[in-house]
Amino acid sequence: MSDYATVATAIDTLLKSATGVIAATVYKYERYTTQDSSYISSFKDTTGNVIHGYIITRTKIEEIPEASRTNTEKCTWLIRMFYASSSSGATENTVFQPLIDTIRTKFRASPSVGGSVLTSSPLQVDRIENLMFGSVLVHYAEMRLETEDEVSFT
Repeated sequence: MSDYATVATAIDTLLKSATGVIAATVYKYERYTTQDSSYISSFKDTTGNVIHGYIITRTKIEEIPEASRTNTEKCTWLIRMFYASSSSGATENTVFQPLIDTIRTKFRASPSVGGSVLTSSPLQVDRIENLMFGSVLVHYAEMRLETEDEVSFT
């Protein structure tokens, strides 16, 4: 059985290994601050000084009875991606959409999510849009990963 921290860390590691992902702006929890400026700063890529960040969280757990002393645990994981939008830089075509493809390829190559679970679904992209991130227009994507593992109990 994999616990939250183990799988979240494995997803974090896999995500950070994708070319173009900035490791310092990947978080394994929902970020909150008391000031918008602090929140926005925590997602800024220090090399380009633009918003480029990720939040990883688990959104669902389903446990299915199986054999004696073993159940199947199915979890849904959500990766939220934010990237500063620039019409003049055509960031949707040049950075954002290609980065989604790169991340999906990374996860496709590791169905056990770095050995942390028995198996996982391909990374699904359920939502792609532009939205306001504080006072900044960003590209936004929600990527969903379904994992499956065994849970033993006494």
